[in-house]
Amino acid sequence: MPCILSVKLPEGARPTADRISIQPYRLNERGDAIGRTGRVYESAHLSFHVSKAEFDQLPLQFADAIAFLRKHEADVRVLAEAGEAVLDFGHEPRRWSSEGVAMVQSDRLPQDLVRLAAALDVQIELSL
Repeated sequence: MPCILSVKLPEGARPTADRISIQPYRLNERGDAIGRTGRVYESAHLSFHVSKAEFDQLPLQFADAIAFLRKHEADVRVLAEAGEAVLDFGHEPRRWSSEGVAMVQSDRLPQDLVRLAAALDVQIELSL
């Protein structure tokens, strides 16, 4: 999913997940294997789907994130107090030069999104 809420936790993921009503799509404890890489997670993580919008629908992702934060405000507050919460918007470049090189792209975050995220102590990340 292009827009997720990811929470890095210093303590266990399961106890934090048990304190909230929303269900993570991914839960990793510290020491869990990272696929078949031979590496392990150095901290616990919880991840939540925020938007089903596609990578080329950034404004819809923003709207979905605002609705998610409003609907799950109490749970997001618990998550942010327990660890480092990041709202990550995955999107793709829209403009390309004739040589196939990305041109300047500008996207503005809605004020409501910035206010809500700040009030809940949630960081915002844009992943291209």
